[in-house]
Amino acid sequence: MQFQAWTSAPNFQPDPNVQNDTVLSAPVRAGFDGTYTVGLSDSADFTSFTEAITALQEGRVLGPVTIQGEPGVYSEYLYLPPITGVSAENSLTFQGVPGDSSQVVIEFVGTSSNQATVLMEGLSHVAFRDLTLKNSGTSGFVVRTLAHSQHVTFEGCHLELGNTVSTIVYADGNGRLDSLRLEGNRLESGNIGLWLSGYGGGDQVKYPVIRNNVFSAQNARWMYLDEVNYVVIEGNRMEKPQNRDFFGLTLRDLYEGAKITNNDLYIDYRGTAVDFNYCNGSSADTALFASNRIYVGGTGRGRAITIGYSPGWSFFHNSVWSTHEHGSEGHAFYANNSSDLTLRNNIFYQTGGQTAVELVNSTTGLISDHNNFATTGPILVRATVLGDLATLNEWQIQSGQDANSLSENPFFYGSQDLHTRQIALDNAGTPLAEVP
Repeated sequence: MQFQAWTSAPNFQPDPNVQNDTVLSAPVRAGFDGTYTVGLSDSADFTSFTEAITALQEGRVLGPVTIQGEPGVYSEYLYLPPITGVSAENSLTFQGVPGDSSQVVIEFVGTSSNQATVLMEGLSHVAFRDLTLKNSGTSGFVVRTLAHSQHVTFEGCHLELGNTVSTIVYADGNGRLDSLRLEGNRLESGNIGLWLSGYGGGDQVKYPVIRNNVFSAQNARWMYLDEVNYVVIEGNRMEKPQNRDFFGLTLRDLYEGAKITNNDLYIDYRGTAVDFNYCNGSSADTALFASNRIYVGGTGRGRAITIGYSPGWSFFHNSVWSTHEHGSEGHAFYANNSSDLTLRNNIFYQTGGQTAVELVNSTTGLISDHNNFATTGPILVRATVLGDLATLNEWQIQSGQDANSLSENPFFYGSQDLHTRQIALDNAGTPLAEVP
């Protein structure tokens, strides 16, 4: 519906130009509240998601709105600017078939780097559930934000990129994405699975929750997080079977309340599974890396965990196995200029003949006990000032740490099952309140 208005007899005089006396409003629709269907059936309200979004822009949201897709492939991209009325109480949801993301597919063929299947420019309080979102082109993203958005959810979706040069979900400081909830999705292919970055000086990304997802077949990284506060990374499986150098979980400038727990990280070639840099933690900020299982295979260079210039982190209950053979790398755990670290109840195992644990200027404030450090090489622990220490006993004497730790082959069940069969490790840990 549109409105038309016009004038006559301006100032009670004849109109000398009747060609400019009329104005036509933009299309106006009734407001939206409830569930609306996209599809080709006779009962569908819209034939495409784009048509539904246009209708929402022309009208307004009066209550919670769900746009429900009928099964099928929709060849389009979704541009999502702010929509009047969308709020925390009146949220917008794009919904596929519950429990089966393969039924409703939104596919776009990107040809330039500024394109995306879902392009968001300032819309908040929006969710995508049980959909396949795919960019099958040679460039562009699956999801990109162009302006600050918040409270955006992807749940039960399959996010797939058809090229190996772009990122699946990309939000940089110009399109900062706060309160992202990425849960129960599969992120497949691409160069990077998730890129979240903000700016310093109060413009950090805040409160992302990345939980129970599968990151598969990325070319360079599973995630790149920079200038992020209060991140939760929990219960994800990250796998990298391709033969290429790789920096899996790349973390830069994480502040306040980071929790990275119960994830499975698997690399079968050379690369580094977790790479911290300038991530400042403290006991007050609960910077926690706990109950993760990490395997880094192959015979090249790389480390399972490397942490640099990142004080105050707690590493609890992690099982880590590195088979790398590179002479200057290969560590299961490597710390560089990172003080006040706490290591408890971890297994750090190296079978490539390299050092299991190396601490470069990182023993200040160190608390380490009830761990299992083991290597097939000649050096168990290397530490600044203390030097190369071949045995656990040498490390205990020189450092005063790990009085209750062990140095045993854990006999893991396999590279993708890091449960131990070593009887000596049964009940060798200590209960920690931080890890229920």
